Amino acid sequence: MYFQAEPETIEPMDEKQLEKTLRKVNRQLRAIKVMMSFYTLLIVGMFLLLGFIAFKVVSFTRDAETKITNLQTKAEQSLDFKSQLCSGSTNIVTKEVCN
Repeated sequence: MYFQAEPETIEPMDEKQLEKTLRKVNRQLRAIKVMMSFYTLLIVGMFLLLGFIAFKVVSFTRDAETKITNLQTKAEQSLDFKSQLCSGSTNIVTKEVCN
């Protein structure tokens, strides 16, 4: 065996010792309660921060996608020389190109 168990004797407590022990336990429980409240607020705050960051990332991605689509549309329109050249032109050279 690793440890030899020895019998434990419990001595009775008088009222003064009992109150002292209860106050000590009560202080420890209050400290645990304060720590749990602090960590709970910290965790909730972290979740709120993560939610805000996720919202910003999604918004940024959506805005970037919209801007890219708009740029692509504008680039297609500006690079379509034939339709720009042929629209309403009466020049002989352009008539040959447009046909």
